[in-house]
Amino acid sequence: MDFIEQLPFVTTQMSVTTHAGLLSSGTGFFFAFDYNKGTEKECYTPLLITNRHVLEGASCVEIKITKGTGGKPSVGNTLSFSFDHAERLTIFHPNPSVDLAAIMIGPIMQQYHESLFVPYLSPTEIANEDEMKDINVMHDVIMIGYPDGISDTTNHMPIFRKGITATRPDLDYNGEKVFLIDASCFPGSSGSPIIAYDNGAILSSSGIVSFGRKMRLIGIQSKVFLHDSSGNIVPMKVPTQTSLGVVTQIPNNIGIAVKASCIMDFEPLIPCVPR
Repeated sequence: MDFIEQLPFVTTQMSVTTHAGLLSSGTGFFFAFDYNKGTEKECYTPLLITNRHVLEGASCVEIKITKGTGGKPSVGNTLSFSFDHAERLTIFHPNPSVDLAAIMIGPIMQQYHESLFVPYLSPTEIANEDEMKDINVMHDVIMIGYPDGISDTTNHMPIFRKGITATRPDLDYNGEKVFLIDASCFPGSSGSPIIAYDNGAILSSSGIVSFGRKMRLIGIQSKVFLHDSSGNIVPMKVPTQTSLGVVTQIPNNIGIAVKASCIMDFEPLIPCVPR
């Protein structure tokens, strides 16, 4: 399977119960660091990456993962997992202002890896510094997740949404490790991976043109700009709860994405799991 065929299985919907008993949902995606690949001491660090605000105060996290054999998915067949005492498995980004967190799913993946289809993203899929410079404003991006908790529950598939970069992703928007996208963001989108997508002619920052299809992980959906009841525009974390009532905050479809390069800051914090 090529990269685009694996994308529907990269994410999973997260059902979160807080210590206060509140229920919410978000998106997580599978990521792994490889160490000593190809050697006798080969190990990896399987993670579920999402936003800090999705997991703050979480007591239990429930997810489903598609079954698979021989490197192929068994579409629609899943195993359910529940992480009680989720805070014990959660590592928050070392910078409190970076809205990222990771759940260490190594013990589960090690036990069930032969019966699950989990196409991990890895550092090789993260856009490097030069590639980020090649991605300018109005660049096509794909966001994969579960907006408003919507998914194909029969086949266990996420929702794909398309947008564009609203600021240059190689620059730190307002001095923070974020950039803006023009895409609709709703409760449940928190933690969605954002992938830069090229299909056809690709122009580099140095003026070199190539042809083909290219995808790079450039960000993780975090916040959205809202008009509050007074008409002011304020950045707010994408809600993890959907509720009925009077709408006093209106999104303007400008999302704030954490740069994917921030995932690399987890690498020295997480122990390896032998393969």
